[in-house]
Amino acid sequence: MTPLFAFVACRDFYITCERNYNPSLEGKPVILLDEHECIQALSAEAKELGLQRGVPLFLHADKLAERKVFIYHLNRLLCQDMTNRLQSILANFADPIEVWAPDRLFLDLYDPVDYPREDKVTWIAEQIAATVKIGTGMYAHVGIAPTRTLAHLAACLGIKDLTDRQLQEQMLSRIGVGSIWGISPTYRELFQNLGIYTALDFRNAEDQVIRQVMGVVGLRLALELRNISCMESRDFPALVPEILSWRKFAEPITSLSQLQETIGVTVTLMAQKLQEQKLVARLLAVVLPSTPAAAAFVRGYLRALAK
Repeated sequence: MTPLFAFVACRDFYITCERNYNPSLEGKPVILLDEHECIQALSAEAKELGLQRGVPLFLHADKLAERKVFIYHLNRLLCQDMTNRLQSILANFADPIEVWAPDRLFLDLYDPVDYPREDKVTWIAEQIAATVKIGTGMYAHVGIAPTRTLAHLAACLGIKDLTDRQLQEQMLSRIGVGSIWGISPTYRELFQNLGIYTALDFRNAEDQVIRQVMGVVGLRLALELRNISCMESRDFPALVPEILSWRKFAEPITSLSQLQETIGVTVTLMAQKLQEQKLVARLLAVVLPSTPAAAAFVRGYLRALAK
């Protein structure tokens, strides 16, 4: 039997964890902060107010004053409990489970049960989503395909069953090459210079061309789009493109030694996170903005540099 993989992506994972603990927050704008007072997660209602993830809380002081927004710090114990519950539920469909992130997981359906239904793949995806909703309260996007890359693509496009070759070609012809998991804006530009604009162009490109641009990783991505499974969840890029640490001082800093000490501690903590995630930094920047407006500008500039 052809290998099948399911990609499960839970919507509003951290917000749902908080709402399960406090049901009165349902339908209300909620934001969760990290230890640096930056917005880590926000509900759909909060997004409608123009709030953005990763931005320091004080930059949205005007918007928060206009509307009643519920503000909490991220409860990692609640999130860990929800992660364990989610994995326990999904273990009924596949074992082992490949955890790419707390709210994004792969299931290996190499030998699914032979359900007496013609649309059994779609039925399995619906059963997974329904079971997750009942057990956790979260809505899950589930995509099933012969490879992990195609399964991820299916979930992003809202397609439950992407096993049909003709449907694959239709979908790949409609999305840009930069939409493929793992192809950065830099690689996208290089491929476009070679006349490779869509995901279908990338899949059909010559192996030598792909390997010259992206190396072995790019070739393996192309093989995945050709229904040849050759990647595991750990081969995909990490979800954290940047590690940000923000320090807000109660009073202006006038001592150089105090500033050096603060920067030293902050960089050390960021290096520990980098090591825990087994990542390598491409850019390290230390910026000292004096006003909230300057802070917003600098952060946008640094994100542009990271790309």
